[in-house]
Amino acid sequence: MSTTATILVIGGTSGVGRAIAEQAAARGDVVIVAGRDQARADAVAQEIGRSAKGVAIDLTDMESIRAAATTLGPIDHLVLSAAALTYAPFAELSVEEAQAVFEKFWG
Repeated sequence: MSTTATILVIGGTSGVGRAIAEQAAARGDVVIVAGRDQARADAVAQEIGRSAKGVAIDLTDMESIRAAATTLGPIDHLVLSAAALTYAPFAELSVEEAQAVFEKFWG
């Protein structure tokens, strides 16, 4: 017996997130591709096809998260592959830069 799930992939416009979104859509799930830029999320959703749709969610902006939460409807699974990263050698990262990566999880 097959069931269809609705999967929100935050960070789904590239990399691992996009690959997960593509696989989920290929197996028949409803996929919501989320990224900071609406146009990019829409373009990737169109490329994925099937029932994929795009939505803008910026994890550094609580209003963006709230807006998406009020419009998306029920979600069966959440994939979080997005991160706000500072790219530098580990030894050069400040404590504040390292902590910023995790702030979105507990603010």
